[in-house]
Amino acid sequence: MRVSVVIPWHRDPDDLGRALASVLVQQGAELEVIVVANGVDDALFAAAGRLTTDPRCRLVRLTTAGASAARNHGMDLATGELIFFLDADDTFLPGKVIAFAAAHLRFPFGAAFSRGLRQRGAGVSWPMPAAQWDEQAPIAEFLFCDGNNISTSALVVSAKAKTALRFDALASPYEDPDLLIQAEAKGLVMQMLPEVLYVWNDARAANRLSRTVDAGARLHWIDSTPANVSARARAAFRARCVAQHVLRRRPWNSLRLILKAWVSGGVSAKETLMFLVRGLLPAPLAARAVDLYLAGKAAARGG
Repeated sequence: MRVSVVIPWHRDPDDLGRALASVLVQQGAELEVIVVANGVDDALFAAAGRLTTDPRCRLVRLTTAGASAARNHGMDLATGELIFFLDADDTFLPGKVIAFAAAHLRFPFGAAFSRGLRQRGAGVSWPMPAAQWDEQAPIAEFLFCDGNNISTSALVVSAKAKTALRFDALASPYEDPDLLIQAEAKGLVMQMLPEVLYVWNDARAANRLSRTVDAGARLHWIDSTPANVSARARAAFRARCVAQHVLRRRPWNSLRLILKAWVSGGVSAKETLMFLVRGLLPAPLAARAVDLYLAGKAAARGG
């Protein structure tokens, strides 16, 4: 089987080198690696050229920065039967490509994803999503109602499905759940592999272009998602991905969103308390408390 791996890249040659190394050692399929350098200057583009001399690599350039456009461009160029995505500051773990190739041969999918090892600062890491999707629950409820986060590096789409799916920059930084929501809305077959198959380097999230919390943009996105996103899932997203992050700046609106999610059953009483703690504690303490909470939740589920 021929597979394509699309790597959007914007700034750090060391990151790109590690990402490429993790892909080029993959076995079990014929590899095509497409690096989309987006918004880089000539010096950085030249550096990327020195890293992509392997004949399996292809380097292309977009003039403006933007991971969604870069992923879409790479997907359009891909010639593989399966298309993988890898953020340049993440890495694949051994066996990722062959695991998805085998799953697709057993039961062809339009879109699929796996667990990843989410690495945070101070040596804290845990498998995410903590739970296994049963492929029956609505995907938005799985992702938002219980905090089953994924990274774009988790995603794989089939060549037959690529024309139906687009990464949407307006969904940033939720392009990954947005793509799965699109896939479900279009009736595509989806799978979740239970194995931990990539490393999500979330310790350096501050370096990402999508780091700033734009509450208005996030609320607009969740309100404009298709009908397969339930009211319960929308309420959970508003509390989990918006309200807890802006609680200090917008206390009354944030409290209203958090309580509405709890009343609707979108989040548990324990998580409601965690949102309030995160929103009110000083940032370093809040970050540490959340890391420990999420790591503990993953451990409790056997992750």
